[in-house]
Amino acid sequence: MIYVKVNGQQLESFSDQIYSDSVNYLTVRFDFFDDWKGYAVTALFRHQSGGTVSLVLDDFSGYCVGENTYLIPYEVLKTPSFTLSLIGVKDNSRITTGEITFAVKQSGFGEGEAHPFLRAADS
Repeated sequence: MIYVKVNGQQLESFSDQIYSDSVNYLTVRFDFFDDWKGYAVTALFRHQSGGTVSLVLDDFSGYCVGENTYLIPYEVLKTPSFTLSLIGVKDNSRITTGEITFAVKQSGFGEGEAHPFLRAADS
């Protein structure tokens, strides 16, 4: 899990090591300070290859897994890193944050034939 404190335009993060190729596993939990109250928030996840995934942070999102906790889109979980920034909108007001970067190490996942021990277990 990644934990992100959101204070004004500043993001501060805490996380364990992140590995590539996980799907519907890694989450981010946001702790918003009062200045974000009432804002509709969108998270922007960017991989350095140029891919960006915009995620609306609300309870109705298919990515929401708990209070202020969301799955990180698997598309950005690639080496060597991805970034996160936030945009909040309320009436005629907009808050933006800087980007924070998360290093991603290569996992042991690979496409191919299953190990013989695993194939025997499926029989």
